[in-house]
Amino acid sequence: MTSSEVNSTGAVYVSYFDPFDIFESIKQPFLELFPLRNVHWKAFNGSLKTVDEIPVNLVTETKTFERENEDIRLFIRLVVVNCISADDYRAKVRPLIKQWLTPNENGDCKKDMARSPLPVILLYANSEVMDFKLFKSTSLIDKVAKDFPDVKALELKSVYKSPKEKEEFWGQMSQHIKSCVLDVFQSRLMYNQDELEKVTDTEYVSQEMLFRENILELYLALNMLEEAKTELEQIKHCLWNKSMKELPNGELEHSFLLSQENNEQFRIGEALAAKQLTKYEAEKYFFVKEFQIFMRDSPNSMNYGGLYKLIRQFLRSASLLFIQEKGFLEFKISFLDCCLLHLRHRPQSPLKEVTAELLLIRRDCWLQGVLGCTNFSLIGKIFPSTDTHYSFDRYQYTYDTEQVFHETYAKYTKEIISLLSQCEEMRQRAVDILSIEIGFLHYQRKEYDKAVALFLSCYEYYMQSRWDLIGIEILKVFIDSLVQCSNLRELEIDDELVPASVVLSNAYLNIVRISKDIAEKGEWWRKFTKLQQANPTDLVYATKDLFQISLEDHVRLAGPNILEIDVIIKSNGIPEDIKVDSIVLVLKSSDDTFMKFQREDMILSRGTTKCLLQTTEIAYGNFKAVSLEISVDSTTFVKEFLDNDASELLIEPIYDPRSIILTVEHAPQLNLGEYALRISCCNSDRLRSSDAVITVQQESLNSIYPVSFTEDGLDNSKHITEVNETCIVPYYLKEPVASFSVTANFSFTKIDCETKFSEIRCFHINCCLPVSVSVEDIFKRDLFIFKFLLNSSTIENPVVLHSTRMLPPSNSKQYEIQGHFQPETSLCLSANINENCLNCYQITTNQSFMPTDCFHLQISYNTLKEQLDNLVTDAVLVQGDVNWYHRFEPWKLVWQSGVLPLLHYDYDAFKESIVIVLIQDSLDLQRLSKFFKKLSIEEVVSQKMTECLLRVIEGVQLSDIDVNAYTENLAPRRLMVPVDLPKFEQFFYVRLNTEENHGLKVGVAIAFSIKIESLNAKWGHEGLAGKFLFEIISSNEWLVHGKKRMLITCEITEIALHLIPLKRGYLNFPRIEIINIETEEPSRIDNANCFDTVLVF
Repeated sequence: MTSSEVNSTGAVYVSYFDPFDIFESIKQPFLELFPLRNVHWKAFNGSLKTVDEIPVNLVTETKTFERENEDIRLFIRLVVVNCISADDYRAKVRPLIKQWLTPNENGDCKKDMARSPLPVILLYANSEVMDFKLFKSTSLIDKVAKDFPDVKALELKSVYKSPKEKEEFWGQMSQHIKSCVLDVFQSRLMYNQDELEKVTDTEYVSQEMLFRENILELYLALNMLEEAKTELEQIKHCLWNKSMKELPNGELEHSFLLSQENNEQFRIGEALAAKQLTKYEAEKYFFVKEFQIFMRDSPNSMNYGGLYKLIRQFLRSASLLFIQEKGFLEFKISFLDCCLLHLRHRPQSPLKEVTAELLLIRRDCWLQGVLGCTNFSLIGKIFPSTDTHYSFDRYQYTYDTEQVFHETYAKYTKEIISLLSQCEEMRQRAVDILSIEIGFLHYQRKEYDKAVALFLSCYEYYMQSRWDLIGIEILKVFIDSLVQCSNLRELEIDDELVPASVVLSNAYLNIVRISKDIAEKGEWWRKFTKLQQANPTDLVYATKDLFQISLEDHVRLAGPNILEIDVIIKSNGIPEDIKVDSIVLVLKSSDDTFMKFQREDMILSRGTTKCLLQTTEIAYGNFKAVSLEISVDSTTFVKEFLDNDASELLIEPIYDPRSIILTVEHAPQLNLGEYALRISCCNSDRLRSSDAVITVQQESLNSIYPVSFTEDGLDNSKHITEVNETCIVPYYLKEPVASFSVTANFSFTKIDCETKFSEIRCFHINCCLPVSVSVEDIFKRDLFIFKFLLNSSTIENPVVLHSTRMLPPSNSKQYEIQGHFQPETSLCLSANINENCLNCYQITTNQSFMPTDCFHLQISYNTLKEQLDNLVTDAVLVQGDVNWYHRFEPWKLVWQSGVLPLLHYDYDAFKESIVIVLIQDSLDLQRLSKFFKKLSIEEVVSQKMTECLLRVIEGVQLSDIDVNAYTENLAPRRLMVPVDLPKFEQFFYVRLNTEENHGLKVGVAIAFSIKIESLNAKWGHEGLAGKFLFEIISSNEWLVHGKKRMLITCEITEIALHLIPLKRGYLNFPRIEIINIETEEPSRIDNANCFDTVLVF
């Protein structure tokens, strides 16, 4: 059966009778109607189903076909007639149609559609005949309809007025055919379903099968594949449950054909009723039907895996029935050839994959047949022995000689490789396996160069897939082939030329790795070392299965500025100790910082070796192991760590008093408005050379740098060539921030060794000024007063004020300052408006005040957070225990940077009751415990740190004595607030004097003298700075009798006048003003009598 026949077996048949030989002239446009497309059928449940395409076979009506007109697939019978006159119709056409119609069709054709095809008359005549009333008042088409009322009559045309008329005509014809097909389908489906419901007796299985097969054929004819699948499953279920076990096996076909005995209309029901059905015929029937359904499915929705499974299932069923038959292998090949005939020429990539798999089954079947009847052999190809001697003479031409056998085997295998290589999802591994089989063939034929070329690209698959037994045999063949190619010096791998000795060394190590035999491992290891000694080449090889490597989960301090980690290396069967040149462990942090721990010149024993790897290039943070390299002569064994291979390593600074430690912090002494970092180095006297780069960190990749080391904002790093002394590095804010981070990259050498050291460490800088300062100035005749208001700048961060001090201008000894402030107990200042601290400084001079002179208020302070951190460390944690402190000292940097910043204190509790306690639920103690454990801090240290934190969580009561004593250990911060003397402006001193000492009386004038003195000389100026008007302001308490208003013309002016009190009691002296005439603004006055009062009787 051809590929087209696969489709035709499930098609609608339409027969035609052409007694006048006229159909051929119009047959082509008629055929163009098929297949019928977009046919809509309303199912019995009311749902509408659209069939994309219904295949239709147009066949001639012959005597043979007439005897088979009960075929359920024959839907329509056409008769094509021509008529030119009424006499012609009566004499020839009408008798012919009556004779053509069967007896049943002369009755109600619609009732007989369930079992007979629907007759349709096609009238072919010219337009004159069709339009003319041949029968008086009746046209030809109406006359035919009247004579044959139950037969559909349609007009055929071959001449059209326009292309549009032709298109419309054949469109209507297509709709007529669709309607006829659906009417027949509906009628037959209902008939068979009704008859099926009447079959209830289980003895009538064959009758039930007949009706179900009819329904199946109807669905197949109309291309309703889902319904056909369902019905086929019903037939299977019916047969398997009731009759399958009782059927005989049947006979094996010599050559498989998709049709049963060349009879396309083989019916299971008929064979079962005649008791002629066999298991094989039943299995084949179901396979053929399912195969048809698969092949007619849309390429886009075709279940290729299901098709492959169907073919394999049929092979298994046939094998169970006929595995002992001599001709089974020949049958199996013929079956596969038949299936492949329908699959080979389809373009779909997944179908090519199915084709390749079937070709592989066919090749192996062929190979089993050849090896079973000859003494030929192939490496790696062995089939289970069997008692059956299979006949295979039909394919003898494929193995006449061993040369032909090899050529045929290679041809079959290469064809499979070609198909698999064209698949959309590359079947590279399958291609590798098949290529290796070709390689074995080359090796067997002593074509070693070809074998090497194939094995080189394929053998690693088996090792990666852990197919060790296959892999080691392939390796041995590959090695032998490579050794036999004595002239081969280089091999091309990934477009690069690689020395053959490198490839051979790699292959030796592969065998050492995967072999389970200790003696064999030793043999191939010695071959490897011998080859490396003879041809030393750089080779990189994975440690997997050669060495088992494990890392400690922490690092420790091995000496000043040296970190150390333990690596356990276990040899996996290598039979001798190995001299190692170096071992290098590479760690990587989340920000792509790398660290290398290494050790040189050591021995790896045959068992387990503990290696202590060290580094002097230190970085801090969370690290993951990236790789470990073991260098042996010119070979490097590499372990690439995956995410789950090793735990994360947390590396934090560990303190050693002998270590050189760089510290970056906010400068503790600054002028107001300035920002700077203090960079200091512990044990700097041990430095030979040093270099540090301080880099500002971004908060995110897209954010700007918060600060810069230059005013233009362009320099985000600072390079310091020598760090022998503490240095101050100014910086400038680019945006308002409270804190930022810097990374210090510090490299150095020591005076006592040549080793290079480096350290990369991140420092968090708080740049928010915690102190708030405001200033007022007060002028007096002989002194000047600064009044400062001190407070905390934020509510969240109180400050502890230790002292304040006013410093005179540099290089000046003319000023005397009073008011230095240093309380016995440091003051705690907050941002509460109800709390503040005033400092007043009185400044006098024996010369004159210079407005250009700048004084500095020096504020000594700490934040309350710093004080409490200090108290928790000294008073709660250490408590003066010197012995325990020595054990704690290595971890004090961890305590300072990793623990103290997490403590959030209740400041009110400390200020009110001197109780150190944390804000409730602000500390995750469990997380800190894991942190200590991760660092492997000594248990006695971590336990006491945990106990300290527990106490602080509950609250620790201290006394004033404790606070004062431990605060002495706290290094204070100093803020220098520059304050300038105010800009000079005219300043006068005014004093009222009287010589009368007796009591004053209302209305009685009293003589007064007023002295007005310009203080310009005191501020470094001579003469008056402008014109000024003196005035005594009138009021309802005093009358002025004398010169009430006057110009001041000299530096010292005295006037005499009388004042008359107008009220009894205590009266203040009248207010005095001195106005600058040019600016009309009042001048500064130090009025000695401003707040004096006199008693008036």
